[in-house]
Amino acid sequence: RRWVWSPWGEVNWVRNLRAAGGATITVRGHAESVRPTELGPSERVAFFRDVLGPVARGIPFGRAFIRIVDGVDLDDPVKAADGRCVFELHAPG
Repeated sequence: RRWVWSPWGEVNWVRNLRAAGGATITVRGHAESVRPTELGPSERVAFFRDVLGPVARGIPFGRAFIRIVDGVDLDDPVKAADGRCVFELHAPG
């Protein structure tokens, strides 16, 4: 599963992704078409608590990096989810 989130809220790429209803991402040189599903408020909290939090804790300085770049404390997923757009990316179909 793949997700993207916008630390800066409603920015142009978020509006473009919504309008287009799809995108092409490149991972390790491989281009892949995806269809986004925007997460609702409770799903965003779960993303920060159950997905991003554990990943960041598993990387040296990961939580500090997220705090510096995004300005949120992953120990408070409700606050972290507030005002941030999160999309789950799916294979088109």
